[in-house]
Amino acid sequence: MSRTVLVFAMAGLGSLFATGLHGQVPTRLTPGQTVRITDETGRHRTGEILSISTDHGTIEIKDRLGRWTYDLDDLSTIEEKAGSYTSARTILITMGVTALAGGLLGTIAGVSCDGEFLCPGPAGGLAAGVLGGAALGLPFGLVLWPIIRYSRWERVGKPESHPRLGLGLSVKIPLPSW
Repeated sequence: MSRTVLVFAMAGLGSLFATGLHGQVPTRLTPGQTVRITDETGRHRTGEILSISTDHGTIEIKDRLGRWTYDLDDLSTIEEKAGSYTSARTILITMGVTALAGGLLGTIAGVSCDGEFLCPGPAGGLAAGVLGGAALGLPFGLVLWPIIRYSRWERVGKPESHPRLGLGLSVKIPLPSW
């Protein structure tokens, strides 16, 4: 009795086609939608879809700089806006900026009053400035938190115009029976 080991390797070349749009309009896109497109050079453009041509495989968008027409073959990704959200990092960024500014001002004030009564010196001015700046930044961050919104983007699925290619390899190796 011989044992047979079957080694099967599948190298899907379809992943090479996964980044291109290949001239077909993704089915979820409609005029009026907000999209973010990326061309083959990596440049992003965000705008509203004005028209989509299924005959020519083009998409026309309008942003604040004007109207732009792209051939879908020249785009690497199209993403649709999937809502927006707020983030607590707005509070942290605001507190960090005000703490940095407070620390700088506290250090300058500490150096300028060296040797006077109730003068904390540069190190004490830095510590007081950082704590005071962060304390003042907290209410500003809480006010800005609901105002500053971040966009959420979802990659648009696209139909394949080319069949996926694959490569299969099968090897049989007879092993001695034991």
